Amino acid sequence: RKKALDTLAGAAGKVLVIDEAYNLDDNLYGKQVLDTLVEKVQGSPSDDIAVLLLGYEGPMLAMLRNQNPGLARRFPKEQAFYFDDYTERELLDILLASCKEREYTATLPFQ
Repeated sequence: RKKALDTLAGAAGKVLVIDEAYNLDDNLYGKQVLDTLVEKVQGSPSDDIAVLLLGYEGPMLAMLRNQNPGLARRFPKEQAFYFDDYTERELLDILLASCKEREYTATLPFQ
């Protein structure tokens, strides 16, 4: 709990990103972290922190169901960002198009 509190305190005025947050879906340390988030991040205008929980949709929704009920209220599914999965080729095409648009030259052998 102390480590979670210290991390939240250090993130004041910033964005705290928790990648693969579904790994917190346990009944030990992860639960303590999530309970601390629910307690300390109220979503009120006076909060000076933004917390992003990142992860695959299925495990994330299970975590929101399984853990502290306040968690789902603070991180509602309706406000979630969804990102498309891209193939390596699609990502390369996006990069090359972006470089061309900005008149950049890719210097690494991407292909």
